[in-house]
Amino acid sequence: MKLQKLAAKSTGALFALLAAACTAIPCGAIWDDVIIGGDDVPEKETIKCGDYEYTRMIGVEDESKKAACIEKYNGTDTEVVIPSELDGLEVVVLGDSAFTDNHDITAVTIPASVIGFGNYTFAECTAIKEYRVEEGNPYCVSKNGVLYTTDGTGLLRYPIATLGDELTIEEGITSIGNAAFAGAHGLKNVTLPSTLEALGICSFAECSSLTRVTIPSKVQEIPDFCFNGCSDLMSVTLPDGLVSIGHASFVNTGLISVTLPETLQSIGQQAFANSKLMSVTIPKSVSVIGSCAFGWKVNGLNELAMDKNFTIRGYQGSQAQKFASDYDEGNNFNFEAINDPVQPAQTTPADENKKPSKAGKIIAVVVCCLLLAAVAAAAFISERHRKAKEAAAAKDAKKQAKKLKRAAARAAAEKTQAEPSAEDAGETADEGRGTD
Repeated sequence: MKLQKLAAKSTGALFALLAAACTAIPCGAIWDDVIIGGDDVPEKETIKCGDYEYTRMIGVEDESKKAACIEKYNGTDTEVVIPSELDGLEVVVLGDSAFTDNHDITAVTIPASVIGFGNYTFAECTAIKEYRVEEGNPYCVSKNGVLYTTDGTGLLRYPIATLGDELTIEEGITSIGNAAFAGAHGLKNVTLPSTLEALGICSFAECSSLTRVTIPSKVQEIPDFCFNGCSDLMSVTLPDGLVSIGHASFVNTGLISVTLPETLQSIGQQAFANSKLMSVTIPKSVSVIGSCAFGWKVNGLNELAMDKNFTIRGYQGSQAQKFASDYDEGNNFNFEAINDPVQPAQTTPADENKKPSKAGKIIAVVVCCLLLAAVAAAAFISERHRKAKEAAAAKDAKKQAKKLKRAAARAAAEKTQAEPSAEDAGETADEGRGTD
């Protein structure tokens, strides 16, 4: 697969990320590559067997199990029947570059033992007219020469030699595989199904005649290199709900404008590099923008350089503004600030000059009556409260007077009993003297 690399300081990091992504294969949970030389020398041992080069694989759960991954086909057959074994090892995976850029093969038969492909296994195989699959394969099936997942919902690879300039992918397809249409140079228009949820890496890379594409609403991610090298692609419609745009996904395209949805959160490195865009409006929702994502184009020296005439539009303080003036990345773009939308005033001068409607007058009268009634009720309640308070005070005063009167009477009675009369005192004294 000849991805168009750009001469930029970030290109190495970008392709390192892509290389890391390429190590993942569908059967990775079952098989691991056997590495020789330990962790310090991560080189796979490539073994030649007839027309093939392969690497050994080892079982993840059972290390006694061994298998083969075909890394390269060196034969000259135009109709290839892939063997199910090499040197006694079962062939379970077709590697990233097993058949890449082979322009002679017209038909391929995949054995029942294969349960996974690499990212670019059949990319740029421009002469393939039919994919065939042996009965009993648990991973893929062939229908009319097209490779599908066994449940029929995933389109894995399309025989691009059979493509015309237009294609409508059938409803019910939920995913399109890595490099499924890569190198289909004659394809001009493609209609994707409304059921589509996921695109693969390089799905439509190098479809140089593709002019327009509408991404269905269920797709949330445009993966790395998805439309890389689509030089005639002038129109792309991105759905509301899109969350991320991958690395170099629209690099080297003919896009002259693009509308980014308000749901978008991240934009990868060189995502729109060397396109025909002269400006872009970046939503406030975007929190990550990779280096050289916008406004970087190939100059006369075949180097990727910042276009000083490129304009970034976005909100003050947003990631868009930070990207526009990220001097560490060499960015110094024109930045046009977007003002946050202002909420309309509740009452405008025009509203004040309008005469109230009949309904408005009735409402106003009712409100006034209610207010008057409320005031009157408050006054009535206040007066009642005042009179009740005065009555209670008078009653308390009367009770207090009675208490004081009773207390005085009791005090007088007690004094009378406690003090003997003068007569009684005298009689007592006389009796005392008589005794002496």
